[in-house]
Amino acid sequence: MPLLSGNPVNAATLQVTLMAGDDYKAADGRALLFANPNGNWPNLAGAAIWFVGQAGNFPPQQASGIPLPLIFPAALIPPVAGTVVTPTGANQAVQVELPAASTSFVRPSPSPTDLYSYAVYAVLANGDIVTLQTGPLQVLGVSA
Repeated sequence: MPLLSGNPVNAATLQVTLMAGDDYKAADGRALLFANPNGNWPNLAGAAIWFVGQAGNFPPQQASGIPLPLIFPAALIPPVAGTVVTPTGANQAVQVELPAASTSFVRPSPSPTDLYSYAVYAVLANGDIVTLQTGPLQVLGVSA
């Protein structure tokens, strides 16, 4: 059953489940929230956050080396900018809001065995690119 409200990121499995054509905005309580309770990500103060979804096995292919915007030729969901919620400490977190335009494609993923994936990247204040999290991506439904 698709997650229709709340955070579409399953903290236990790291799977992101989206409904094709839906908006995922903080104002609606549906933004993607990626948390790091261990606090072992780099310091994210001043970092730019990016989310990308890809058709294919995870982890997604690496970025082409161009930091902004990150380039992913096979992207199912092209890079979407996110925000830093908590940059340091035991409860680091970043958030990504996906507009319906980013989830509106006619390539549904009807089961968790389909090979879609996502990655969350940070471009740190010093310009370094680090992968914060990767995992399976499931997109349910078919958009018009």
